[in-house]
Amino acid sequence: LSSNTTAMDQSNTQASGVKLYEYDLGTKESWSQAASRRWEINNYIINYRGSQVQYDNRGGVWLCQQRGEATENQPSLVYFDANGVERFKETLSNRQSGAFRFNHDFTQVIIASGIGKATLYNISYDSNGKPALESVHDLDMTQEQEINDFAFDYAGNLYACGNSGERLS
Repeated sequence: LSSNTTAMDQSNTQASGVKLYEYDLGTKESWSQAASRRWEINNYIINYRGSQVQYDNRGGVWLCQQRGEATENQPSLVYFDANGVERFKETLSNRQSGAFRFNHDFTQVIIASGIGKATLYNISYDSNGKPALESVHDLDMTQEQEINDFAFDYAGNLYACGNSGERLS
């Protein structure tokens, strides 16, 4: 990961599908240039209000979106390596809110998996850079509604916030 601050913008238009633009802001206070990079993500992110995008420590991008019924054309989780090559696609359904977060060393990821529920996965990569997720724990976060976001602290503690009384668990 670079020391630059990077902002990402998803745009969705029917004519051109979904595009993901990256802006290497650095320390700039304003931006008037074209995007630094455009990620070619096909038309996967169709639920742009219930999706999240995160970098990993390999320079790749993970995209997670809320899907009631995920399909090959509308997956719930996709990974593109630093060269923009798709290396992983998951079609599990009921990914609530698209919320997900990596731990500090990118060996685990937590993903919202239902109303008040989340699944913790170990992440490994093969020699070609293709990730594999191994389910470690299914968690009941005791939230009555969907989970909006997660955070790990450096001790490995997990925090979740949701829109059920705006609680932090």
